[in-house]
Amino acid sequence: MFRIKITQFINPHLFYYQHEEDELLPKPYEGYLRRELPNREYFLKSNKGYEPKVHEVVAHYNIIEDKWIRAQVDYITHTIDRKKIFFLFALDYGYSMESIGKWLWPLPESMQEKSKIIFLGGITDIVPCEWKLNPVTARQEYMMTKHWNNGAILRLSRMIDSSHAINFSPDLRMQNGQLFGRLTFKSLSLELEDAGKVLTKEQLALHSENFFEDLVKIHTRNFQRWQNNDRNSVSFALTTVSPFLKNMAIASMYKEEGKEDSILMILQDTAHISRKDRKLLRQEFENIQRETEEKVNYWRQKNDEYFNENPMPMVSDTQQKVDELLEMQSEFYIEPKVKPPEIRVSEYPSWSQDEEEEFKVEKPKPKKIDIKALEREIPASVVQPTRRALTRPKPAGFIFNPQD
Repeated sequence: MFRIKITQFINPHLFYYQHEEDELLPKPYEGYLRRELPNREYFLKSNKGYEPKVHEVVAHYNIIEDKWIRAQVDYITHTIDRKKIFFLFALDYGYSMESIGKWLWPLPESMQEKSKIIFLGGITDIVPCEWKLNPVTARQEYMMTKHWNNGAILRLSRMIDSSHAINFSPDLRMQNGQLFGRLTFKSLSLELEDAGKVLTKEQLALHSENFFEDLVKIHTRNFQRWQNNDRNSVSFALTTVSPFLKNMAIASMYKEEGKEDSILMILQDTAHISRKDRKLLRQEFENIQRETEEKVNYWRQKNDEYFNENPMPMVSDTQQKVDELLEMQSEFYIEPKVKPPEIRVSEYPSWSQDEEEEFKVEKPKPKKIDIKALEREIPASVVQPTRRALTRPKPAGFIFNPQD
């Protein structure tokens, strides 16, 4: 078991990693690239570029970090203005990116070798699953599928991003050099979590007893380096549309009808394009959209004209069923609800003065009490309390003393 750093994650059966101790060490050929190749000032003065072929190893200039890195060309596509976009894989860093020819530089054959610090890994003893009908038992069960779902990808991605440390213990090596083993995470609370057990516990994966027999039946490793689990492009530098979205692209204005459609790409590297060029490209894109809408409207009009001239014959049985449905609808006609009229009182009832006097109830007047007369009626034998005793409240259990 050793600590690793996952550089690019595709799915639980396919991820790129490097040893944690190699992350901060100088990369191979880094000194040569820094010493022999031009710096940032060269790109400010020159717009020359290099157009490599697929599988060629070139040097890519990272303008953010101001350094050159070795990269291999995995795929080549085009933008709407016919500029080439290169899908690259950083050999010494282990992640995919996109670039244009301006930031590329050819390398000698001595630097064309593959990286020795980036490895390909996968989690063993688990397979993707889905809740579906089992044809053998005729019951809904979690069964093995050929692809990983987005829930498993998202769960493991969150574990990678929030982990304090990642440990990997490989058990088997495949023919292509990929290592399969156990992947564990140490969280910020220093708790160890097994990735395979977490996915099986949350029913995002199934435990496989015959893992390598099941691995041949599914398609979880048939991905290019520049693809993610949805088979779209993985980009860490620029933003483009995947070549697999070719069916959604708009036909180029330079192409004739019947030929292959062009691939629509979002404009690359807009920070280094002049305002005039950007406006021109935007106008070309608007022209393409306008021509596409005109073509669609033209074919809709032709379609409507054809069906108006050649109406489809109505089958007698179908017409009879339609008439029966219309008759049934007329029989079960429901009257709309009518809101009852509101009764508004224009004038409130008034009382005459005689009626008011008749029903008027006189309030009883309070009687006046003569306190001095009551004091005269009190016999002399009863000792009257003092004014102080009457005014001040007495506590509970007080015994009146007449001598006070």
